[in-house]
Amino acid sequence: MTREVRIYQPTKTAMQSGRAKTKNWILEFDPDARNTPDALMGLMALTEKSLKAQDFSFRILLPPDIEPISDRTQAVAEWCYGFGLGLNWTSTVNADSLEEDAKDAIADIAEFANVDSTSTSPDDENSLAEAEEYLRVAIQLIFESVGYSALTHKDHISQ
Repeated sequence: MTREVRIYQPTKTAMQSGRAKTKNWILEFDPDARNTPDALMGLMALTEKSLKAQDFSFRILLPPDIEPISDRTQAVAEWCYGFGLGLNWTSTVNADSLEEDAKDAIADIAEFANVDSTSTSPDDENSLAEAEEYLRVAIQLIFESVGYSALTHKDHISQ
């Protein structure tokens, strides 16, 4: 299922001389997708709960193993791209305050986003499984390094 959204930074109006209220990004959902924001909020809460549990129950939402490895590799790359986009879009992470391991993990995730899924072979199954496991641990590490809280995130989004 595909949903359309529009993400943009508002431009200043003809009546504005400064850049007030133009720094934040706006996310608008397709009006026909009324339940999408609720589903995303539920997914965010579930993700936060699994990361806070610290039992490594966090799972990246990827296609099942029955899908071709090229599709799953592309999904990992897209997930990593979206993760990086989310870190930059929300501005909730101050890179200077992160532990070195967390900085390295973010750099690794950025590299995963650039993987070439067209050159995969069935022999790459183990490599993909290792990459998925690395991502799970890396995300947990970043989460703990950031000291993320839902309240901070909700306050940032609502501004």
